[in-house]
Amino acid sequence: MSQGHSFLPKFLFLSNLLKAVRVQERVPNDVVKPSASGGVVHHLRSMHRYTLEMIRINHFPQGFREVIQAAILDRAMQVSLEQEKMLNWCREVKKLVPLRTTGDGNCLLHAASQYMLGVQDTGLVLRKALYSVLTETDTCNFRKRFQTELLQSQEFTQTGLRYNTVNWQEEWEKIVERASPEINRGGLQYDSLEDIHIFVLSNILRRPIVVIADQVLRSMKSGSSFSPLNVGGVYLPLHWPPGDCYRYPIVLGYDSQHFAPLITIKDSGPEIRAVPLAYPGKGIFEDLRVHFLTEKEQQQKAKLIQDYLTVIEIPVNGLSYDTTHIINAARLDEGNLPEDMNLMEDYLQLVNHEFKLWQKEKEPASEARPQDSPRFSVSQLSLMEARCATSRCPFYASVDRLCTTTSDQEEQNHQLLHHHKICTNSV
Repeated sequence: MSQGHSFLPKFLFLSNLLKAVRVQERVPNDVVKPSASGGVVHHLRSMHRYTLEMIRINHFPQGFREVIQAAILDRAMQVSLEQEKMLNWCREVKKLVPLRTTGDGNCLLHAASQYMLGVQDTGLVLRKALYSVLTETDTCNFRKRFQTELLQSQEFTQTGLRYNTVNWQEEWEKIVERASPEINRGGLQYDSLEDIHIFVLSNILRRPIVVIADQVLRSMKSGSSFSPLNVGGVYLPLHWPPGDCYRYPIVLGYDSQHFAPLITIKDSGPEIRAVPLAYPGKGIFEDLRVHFLTEKEQQQKAKLIQDYLTVIEIPVNGLSYDTTHIINAARLDEGNLPEDMNLMEDYLQLVNHEFKLWQKEKEPASEARPQDSPRFSVSQLSLMEARCATSRCPFYASVDRLCTTTSDQEEQNHQLLHHHKICTNSV
């Protein structure tokens, strides 16, 4: 089996369709409206505290690791962010990998949902909550923060651009319209979202969001930079007291106008489970930008980061020879999804099944090999949430209460018996 012929699903939900549907069905019931809770915006009651973690893959051979990565990870984003020294540049912390995410204009919400729950926002629950916040609650504070951020951007500081009241109103109306859950007639299925939507989302989730992105927007063809990119950085849920928020951030990658969740790999290595709050700049380490702070909060930025995140100091090699620097990093949560919600465990079963086939295909051709085990099809992937009827079989059953491997063996036994009868009758 070559890397291009892997039968591993490209999305976690395909590893157990029924479980994925059940997880998605729980999210709407977890959304709390501000009128019912006294909160300032729509928010999640408890599901914002979950965190997904990538299966351990370092015990597999390098060739098969590449098969897994090609199937489920966004390798183009990983390579791009690593080349720009924005991702996985710090050896003292655990590596982060981007999960493949649908690029339909709703990728921000898909990515956040996958980071927490392993399922995408296909039911638009998070998008509808985002739109409700912008249309049904008092957005005065959001609007002021948006104006402050925009006035500090290069678009204003380097061009002398000025907005009047009408201009500001038009800009905000565009922000609201872009969050609409209505399907577009042309282009992407939904309007793409911006940095202000990330800030609103962090308040809906009551959880900080850290976005790892390049500092400039680059040409898709040449790779040359042609405008600054300000999406990367830290978004704190500042409309909530720190005590009402979950301190472990959601980490997203952003590249080529696309978001994906950046999750840790489950292993027992010595690296720290944390995300650096700095990156190697031009000769120095530069702190990630904290977005949408008021002028007063700018003076208290260090304290706010400490209040909303669990910050640790990490010594790293300097950018010049034989130097060491201390940078801040935010601790990340461990994978904490319960078994009835953890689609990564179902994906691991498929990985182990595929690995056996991969090993057989690597055996010398001269060796006799049994008939290949069957490939999974979507219709066979745990449509019934029950284990295979065969004793000690680790797989889930399909519609006939047997997993694909057991079903295949049953068919082989049936064929052998049929063959024996034919031979007996012919004698």
